[in-house]
Amino acid sequence: MNYYLLTEEQYKELKKENVSFMRKNIEETERVVSTTEKIEDSKRKFYSNITLSNYTSLNHIKWVGDGTRIDTEEIDEEIYIKELDN
Repeated sequence: MNYYLLTEEQYKELKKENVSFMRKNIEETERVVSTTEKIEDSKRKFYSNITLSNYTSLNHIKWVGDGTRIDTEEIDEEIYIKELDN
């Protein structure tokens, strides 16, 4: 699995059938995703679900707003449904 921070523009180009997790930041200007697709020009690449989770902890104001993080369990177990994505 590959983990990325993407701008909205980058996300729009992503093949949604390859996405297993997606979360928008609070301002809805960026998204973190897990995908089987390899993205060369992402805003940031994370080496694991743990480093993605740690990033959201360090930047919690942008992602969760309450001093917590997006947990690794959420990244691994949340089901992405592309038909509900807007």
